[in-house]
Amino acid sequence: MANELAVLNPQCNLKKERYSPREIGDMLGGKKVYLWGAGQKGRPFLFALERNGYKAEAFLDSAPVLIGTNYRGVPIVDPKTVLGDPSAFDSAFIILTSTTDKIRQMALACREAGLVHKKHYVRMQELAPLSPSIEISGVCNLRCIACPRGKVEGGRPSMETGGFMSLADYKKGLQKLLKEIPWLFTVDLYVWSDPMLHPKLAEIIEYNNSLGIGSGISTNLNHGKYLEDVIKAGPDYIRVSTSGFGPKNYEITHTGGRWDVLYKNLLDVKSYIKKHDSPTIITVLYHANKNNLSEFKDMHDFCMENGFRLEPLLSSIFSDYAIDYIEERPLWEGAKFAKNIMLMSLDEILEHCAAEHSKTCLAMRALPVINWDMSVLTCCNYSYEQLAPNYLDVTIDEIITLRNNASLCKKCIQYSLHRFWDHADYTKYLRPLLTEINKVNAII
Repeated sequence: MANELAVLNPQCNLKKERYSPREIGDMLGGKKVYLWGAGQKGRPFLFALERNGYKAEAFLDSAPVLIGTNYRGVPIVDPKTVLGDPSAFDSAFIILTSTTDKIRQMALACREAGLVHKKHYVRMQELAPLSPSIEISGVCNLRCIACPRGKVEGGRPSMETGGFMSLADYKKGLQKLLKEIPWLFTVDLYVWSDPMLHPKLAEIIEYNNSLGIGSGISTNLNHGKYLEDVIKAGPDYIRVSTSGFGPKNYEITHTGGRWDVLYKNLLDVKSYIKKHDSPTIITVLYHANKNNLSEFKDMHDFCMENGFRLEPLLSSIFSDYAIDYIEERPLWEGAKFAKNIMLMSLDEILEHCAAEHSKTCLAMRALPVINWDMSVLTCCNYSYEQLAPNYLDVTIDEIITLRNNASLCKKCIQYSLHRFWDHADYTKYLRPLLTEINKVNAII
């Protein structure tokens, strides 16, 4: 079936495994292994390392608040401890564990110190090329105007399924992922819906913990019924989506959400983390637009006061609507409003995408994307098209080949939308706006 298909989309061509177990053994065996990055990527990678038979000597991290502490008994030290000691290079091996943009900086620092790729260090993506998502919830409690879920009548098929993945199906899916992805270290428990609505979310996190798998959550945080149990279970990170500080702008773009509920739940999160000594990292995503830019400083101060990380992003309509715009189909009124308040215009973003057409897809590693009903979706950036009816019945190799030949992928690449969510580049545009208007140093 799928294995007989040719690879037609080179921008998405992905190999399931970069190195054989023997090659990994040659790199890591007998050396002191360091994980550079003690945050939301590095912490779960510790378990993948141990599950594959290796031990971490220490974490490397430049954050002053972390240096001198430990995570699960593994000390956190300054990167200079290794990079500043050439005599220790041949007995040490560093795995770079962070976001792609930060890993580039880490790799540069390694090279400048005299370290050699594959001899002294590798990126975590080289050991774990795949980053799966499991949509445990088939429902969302908001109708954000930039999201295809925001328009519930007419148009493309409804995303409102009303279902939740059962705990039994989740366990079957995760066991299969572990067999197919030996260095699996984290699973995102969301795609389009809100996992905080799932009544078994805490149990899912606990099951992940029992297997040494990190849990990633993205939420609008407008539902707090299971919040304490979730924090107590200790997911690695929770990303909270916002678009303003106060009801005036937030409740327009996060349509159906209530600012007072979000604010209370954020304070409750802080309280629960302290109460249960939870290791969960909270990151507030601030979708900056023309209307809410002046409120960023208030959000910045709030996050600093409460110990949350803050990541400003350029607001944008979703990829489904970008295709509608390119193909000259009219946007519904909500999406049109969301488009008009974008700080970087949609035309500017599309020009940026076209200039980067030959580069690889930014969502290439986000695979497999498993829906709440166990079907496999083509991409985490689109709300439609299915690759396979049941993940349990298809191999990773077949999924990769099917995606490379998917009609949606072909259209996305034809329009250069595989470079649409280039947040690392867009923040270069956003940073001076935040600094000038708010007179603060944005945390980017």
